Amino acid sequence: MFRVLMWTLAVVLIVALGLAAWVFRNIAASGQFTTLKPLPSPGCQQVAGLTGVEDLVIDHESGFVFFSATDRRALFAGQKPASAGIYLGLFDKPELTPQNLTASLGDTFRPHGISLYRAADGAKTLAVVNHPQADASEVMLFDVVEERPNGGAPVVSLKLRTTVKDPAMPSANDVHLVAPDRFYATVDKGSE
Repeated sequence: MFRVLMWTLAVVLIVALGLAAWVFRNIAASGQFTTLKPLPSPGCQQVAGLTGVEDLVIDHESGFVFFSATDRRALFAGQKPASAGIYLGLFDKPELTPQNLTASLGDTFRPHGISLYRAADGAKTLAVVNHPQADASEVMLFDVVEERPNGGAPVVSLKLRTTVKDPAMPSANDVHLVAPDRFYATVDKGSE
């Protein structure tokens, strides 16, 4: 009886040590014990006027940068996020304050991930993951409209084409357009 008890205790100890080593290895592999050193970032410049930028896409042809921003700290504190929206900036002029293209969409527009698609004819679609409520998500598809009044500088606006809601996207995080009306979306809440 004593011998069986000792063998059982030895097996339990080996399993516990193996489990502890596996947990430690995973924590270390995730970077928990890594010390990061700040590196110089020549050419990098902070874009002023935006709080809570979640995602950005660059239109390399035009030089436009679309930013998705929502002040989630204010949202989680029960306050109205003042800066939620899709903003337009210029890649080669980061010192200019980006323009909010979606200011008219109201309090339930809380953008997350975004994607830009350019069709063969040059038409552009911007897909935006929106969280109108804490427990809901949808993907909004916008046509990117560029006008040049009197041949001058381009004026960009977003025209909402459609909104896609689906139970398969309970908590969409990001989106990637593969056509003007087709996309992949990532969901960050697993089996829900």
